[in-house]
Amino acid sequence: MTMTIMTTDSGQRRPQRLLLGIRFVGMSALFFSLSGCDVLLPQPVEQAARPAPPQQRVAQAQPPPPPVRQTPPLARQPVLKPLPSGGTSQSLGPSCEGITESVGKNPLATTRSQRRTRLKNAVVVLGMDALEPTLIERMVSEGELPHFAQIGKEGFRSKMRISYPIVSPSVWTSLASGYPSDKHGIPNWTGSNGKPFRSMDVKVQRVWDVATQHNKTSWVLNWLLTMPVSSIQGVMTSEELVFVGGLDSVGQHPPNRDPAITSQMLVSPDDFCKIAADQVPALDWVNSTALDYQFDRYSVVRHPLLRDEATVRLFEALVGSPAPDLAMVYLSGADALSHRLWPFTDAEAVAQMTADPTLWKRSNDDLKRHEHNKRRRPFSDGDTTPEMLKQGRRMVEDYYRYLDSLLGRVMDRMDPKHSTLVLVSDHGFKTADQPVPLYPAHSDHGVLMGWGSQVKRGQAESKEPRDLDVAPTIYALLGLPVAGDMDGRILSEHFETPSKTTVPSYATASLLTTAARPVDFQRLPELQALGYVDEEGRPLDAVLPSQPQGSGQ
Repeated sequence: MTMTIMTTDSGQRRPQRLLLGIRFVGMSALFFSLSGCDVLLPQPVEQAARPAPPQQRVAQAQPPPPPVRQTPPLARQPVLKPLPSGGTSQSLGPSCEGITESVGKNPLATTRSQRRTRLKNAVVVLGMDALEPTLIERMVSEGELPHFAQIGKEGFRSKMRISYPIVSPSVWTSLASGYPSDKHGIPNWTGSNGKPFRSMDVKVQRVWDVATQHNKTSWVLNWLLTMPVSSIQGVMTSEELVFVGGLDSVGQHPPNRDPAITSQMLVSPDDFCKIAADQVPALDWVNSTALDYQFDRYSVVRHPLLRDEATVRLFEALVGSPAPDLAMVYLSGADALSHRLWPFTDAEAVAQMTADPTLWKRSNDDLKRHEHNKRRRPFSDGDTTPEMLKQGRRMVEDYYRYLDSLLGRVMDRMDPKHSTLVLVSDHGFKTADQPVPLYPAHSDHGVLMGWGSQVKRGQAESKEPRDLDVAPTIYALLGLPVAGDMDGRILSEHFETPSKTTVPSYATASLLTTAARPVDFQRLPELQALGYVDEEGRPLDAVLPSQPQGSGQ
């Protein structure tokens, strides 16, 4: 197939066409709904053989990595089961109505060698929302999370200080731009009028915008605050590609999206839409995974597994097409589970719930009154039992194990001798006593990890890295100039950076695929359930950590 890219020529942007070959993932046909129009996509051709599990695939890479302790299978490691065969099922991707898929004369990623291609000369930024560094380190020390452990041995793992306000759209925009919220313009999910912030509200350029200006190719997959998507050289999918809003019953068809939402807002180039849609798992597949026990406590169509699996499948499908200079991949799942169940991973909170089995229920009842939240947190219908305490902890830790397997799949498609992985999170989690007891709250530390060709191994003695240091470092890794008005610095103690040139500023808006602004916000039910906004969509300031006195951030 072909896709539109943007290049520069004497300062002018002009469209070109780029041959792109994609390997379809063998799976059941998907059902999509958009603006009242239903489309049944054709059954993909069957694939020869399913790849090996993530841990094995990394271990088989050449040269093989040093041995790491493997997580025991089955009960402790949520390995995904084979795809169910035959039939159709509900899915929550876009319909791609009116889009004609372009097919290249010589599609790529069809031979065995193409399917096993590993990225070279690329910087891959893997964003995992809400990873708590203390839980990562504890599980690694217990022999869990083999791919996080591998990064520590072959690269580095570090805590990272997060700037206020510690709310995901603001921090992920800072991570991608190098500017704080008062400069990039995104302080929260929504404004005081209850309307969501969108891409056109970002006042600065993000890394993919600058890469396009310098004729570099990017894959930007489901990064937060990319609705509508930007006109870049490469591929971009919005974080709203997978529809998760307003659903509770597996038997329900997805409600139509806002009629103003088009595939042009969700995917760029638009003829890539059906390729992206085919990576969204069908619900019968989701129900077949080893995490299906969680759906009794967390609706299957609201569970973050659906979105995170689709994102990594899309990354895997793209590998084998012309390699990018930059890939930015965003996974949201740890945040959703932690907002509901973090105290179950906290030894002190567990001791409090053991001493007073009514505490979790009373905390939930108080929180409902405080947040106008009508959705109950798991295990809050009555007294907390020892079995509930075990299952709540298992739900969070199992998702960390699943994220470790996704990390392994990303690492498996990279050549660490010629590419670099930068792994970041926007905050961690802690148990707070405000606004109610046992409140799962954002902490002011996320993670920063590095692995691959431009990474300096081990822990360097240095100033603590900050979220505002990430974008300048990515620019330097790509050989692009850093803006002089950025507050962060290049993390040269952790990375070999070939370029340290500067320009005055990147404080201009990006070029979007459309100027149209969607009216509705599919995330609104999810944000209400997590306590971010009230019934009118207005921010609830109580969910944000207050800035410490004298923090200087």
